[in-house]
Amino acid sequence: MSERKALSDHELALHVIHVVEDVDAGVLTLEDMMRLAQLHPDATLTLARAYEAQRSEVGTQKKRAEELETALSTLITRLDFIHANEIYKGVWLLYQNHNGPYQGPQYKEELDRAREALSAQEAK
Repeated sequence: MSERKALSDHELALHVIHVVEDVDAGVLTLEDMMRLAQLHPDATLTLARAYEAQRSEVGTQKKRAEELETALSTLITRLDFIHANEIYKGVWLLYQNHNGPYQGPQYKEELDRAREALSAQEAK
């Protein structure tokens, strides 16, 4: 007697979620996948689509993270370049001569946190 049975949409969705999690965790073997295909042919196509969608999303997230990392790195490099520039330093000297020490808003803490975050990401 065959083990094949019809799954409700809800059961199929839960099954697919668990299978995708098991594949990602490395606990689902090729034999497990073959057994699933034999028991639930409709689930196999759904599983393949769900797995591909998940992989695509991971790829998109990785690409976006790389873009953000590049943008952050470029911004930090540019700020460091500007801060080291003698013309920029002259603006601050002129300001101090006319108005005294600068008391306005600053971004040193945020810049330091951005550097730390970038360093941590590059260390991975």
